[in-house]
Amino acid sequence: MKPNIPKVIYSSLPALLALAAGMFLAGHHPLSPMMAMLGCGIAMLLCALIPHVWLLLLPALLPIVDLAPWTGWLTFEEFDILVLGAAAGAWLHHGWQSPTDHGYRPSLALLGLVALLLPGLAWSFMRGIQDAGGFEFGWFQGYEGPMNSVRLAKSFLLAALFAPLLGRAMSSREPRGVTMLAWGMALGLAMAAAAATWERLAFPGLLNFSADYRTTALFWEMHVGGAALDGYLALTLPFAALLLLRAHGVKQLLPAAIILALGTYASLTTFSRGVYLAVLVSMVVMAFLLIMRMPAAPTQQGRSRLAQGVFVLIWVAVSLGLSYLVFRSGGYRALVAVLGCLAVYVMTSTFARQASNRTWAVAIGTGILLTAGALLSDWLIAKGVYWAYGGILTLAVGAILANRLSGKPPWAGLALAAALALPVAAAQVSKHWGGIAALGDAAIPLLLIVALAVWNIFKDQPVWPTETRKRGALLTSVFALSAVTAVFGGGTYMGDRFSTSEQDLAGRVQHWNAGLDLLRSNDDWLFGKGMGRVPQSFFFGAPGNDHPGGYRLSHEEQNAFLALSGPRYQIGYGEVLRITQRVQLGPAGLYRVKLDGRAPADAIIRVEICTKHLLYAETCAAKNIHIKKTETNWQRQAFELDGRKLSDGPWYAPQLVVFSIALETMGGRIDIDNLTVTDPQGRSVIANGDFSADIARWFFTSDHHHMPWHMKSMYLHVLFEQGIVGLATFSLLVLAALSRSLVGRRSYHPLAPAIIAGIVGFMVVGLFDSLLDVPRLAFLFFLLLLIGIQGRRKSQ
Repeated sequence: MKPNIPKVIYSSLPALLALAAGMFLAGHHPLSPMMAMLGCGIAMLLCALIPHVWLLLLPALLPIVDLAPWTGWLTFEEFDILVLGAAAGAWLHHGWQSPTDHGYRPSLALLGLVALLLPGLAWSFMRGIQDAGGFEFGWFQGYEGPMNSVRLAKSFLLAALFAPLLGRAMSSREPRGVTMLAWGMALGLAMAAAAATWERLAFPGLLNFSADYRTTALFWEMHVGGAALDGYLALTLPFAALLLLRAHGVKQLLPAAIILALGTYASLTTFSRGVYLAVLVSMVVMAFLLIMRMPAAPTQQGRSRLAQGVFVLIWVAVSLGLSYLVFRSGGYRALVAVLGCLAVYVMTSTFARQASNRTWAVAIGTGILLTAGALLSDWLIAKGVYWAYGGILTLAVGAILANRLSGKPPWAGLALAAALALPVAAAQVSKHWGGIAALGDAAIPLLLIVALAVWNIFKDQPVWPTETRKRGALLTSVFALSAVTAVFGGGTYMGDRFSTSEQDLAGRVQHWNAGLDLLRSNDDWLFGKGMGRVPQSFFFGAPGNDHPGGYRLSHEEQNAFLALSGPRYQIGYGEVLRITQRVQLGPAGLYRVKLDGRAPADAIIRVEICTKHLLYAETCAAKNIHIKKTETNWQRQAFELDGRKLSDGPWYAPQLVVFSIALETMGGRIDIDNLTVTDPQGRSVIANGDFSADIARWFFTSDHHHMPWHMKSMYLHVLFEQGIVGLATFSLLVLAALSRSLVGRRSYHPLAPAIIAGIVGFMVVGLFDSLLDVPRLAFLFFLLLLIGIQGRRKSQ
């Protein structure tokens, strides 16, 4: 079919504009303009050649495509370049498609709501620029400048760029778009969870639930606190759960189960009460929607759905109770041993029902030998119970897989033999770790598992699920509930967090009131203070002394230097504002630091090289340097940092290393220039120490004092920046997405339960955090809202 020339022309215009903007940003990338331009070009080609692949690429890569701590960019990020390249390709692909008939057109409600929001967004943007003192472009402006308005406004604009493409992407005639979106969200969850797992492994420890350490993954926007990771997990977890529930075969089930397990671990180790509440609410919402959409006989519909709901509640309660019973004395080892036993019994349930007498005879004989080996293992070798359990579990899993591939009875018999011995091995593990008390606790669920297995053999209908999808859902749910037990029972930190909930809420309400008090005119209440004005307004308008300090690039004749201002309150170690740069750790030894400093009054700066992911330092080489009062003359400082204890961690969990400098003097001010740091071999480890390239390569963190940077409520954030008018249009957008996904002609989207659950979860997290001040997270949220509004008509 020949292309529609007018359609090609009007589709080429947004494609060219997006490509030009993407290449412009890439061309000014602080690290590698050529690589950034290449990435933009590759994204464009992929999206131009593969239909709707942007729905996979953008959610999947969102958690990892940001190098702010290495570039120093705050207003722009690598994800913007990716989005613009993808938009260019998607529009080019759209232009060369067959003419758009009614079934492929975007919803008029979608286009109308986008058109309604854009003028309000523009007005809020202009008010933000005006409040900042006028527009001034800068690649490295902080949150107090006019470019912060650009930083926050771009999220909806980038999402709206894809709105006209959603008609075809979400059409029932092209199922590829839905598949791309589902796996894009799930893979994004996998990326974020993998980063969170690496962070936990590298720093506090994978199973350390007592340390005061909250995971941030690769959401560097959390350098001033916030809940970027929390919001992303709330958005994406429902999609992984839905993929698991709808999986067909092991090839779909296994990755979905692994992703959901990783996502559950990442959610639990945020130690965020908002995430826990959001995940609970979103999963309940999705379960309700799925149950309501399940077909049932008209006379039994209400009873069937009620019974399913009651069964789910009982299953959750029993799983949590038994998990706690095993964990309280036996710890992680006993819990893992029992869970492994459950998994093997579920996977061998079909073998047990179908096995012949001969197969059972061989299985029982071999099982007795394996059991004897498990009982003797503790006397034969050190920690033999663990080796015995691991060997029997490996044998069971291998036999199950071999039987699946070959279908021969000997493999089924071997799997059953291992299953018979595994409860004894699990009991041995519990006793070895926790003594008789742990053995008694573990015996209850182990006996229950064996009893259900016996009942399954003799009952007419199988007790255990026989479909791979249902088995995966059952085991994943038990593992997730057991993880909840481990996090709450395995450390004191989460308990301490919940014990201070009332006090924290009171502080949050006080912060909200302080923010709303800054809306002092009718215009402020109607239209807001302007996009991106929360930090600056709090720093200079809110009561109290909450200003954590600041930084800016200053110039004197032709010389550029860094100017630091101190906090207005008495600080502790973790409360200073640090100017940082990522460095490559050299060999153990002394690091030599030189800098020029001057201050109008005596001041103290802290200089550090630390192993640190983002907010929590582990090992540091640090020194406090006293700068004496000087009016104009620079003082040359030269000193050494003892880095003999620094290490970048093991190869499987490398630790990031950061150089930082901070002003510790309350109310002080200091200028820094000509900063150099050399490792023990004399190699320079920092770049742009003379600040001749603006603030490129430099980042900052406010490790513990986060409140002044955020409104700490998404709804009040919108009210503060866009006023009552903006909050009303924002609420209309959310309500439209939810209602059109629930009822009406466009409520037949296959992913509607996950879309609704993700939006609801995000809104729950947004009760206690701003969220929309994280541009890439806000982009995904707005995109999901637009997809919900677009919906999908019922397939004919």
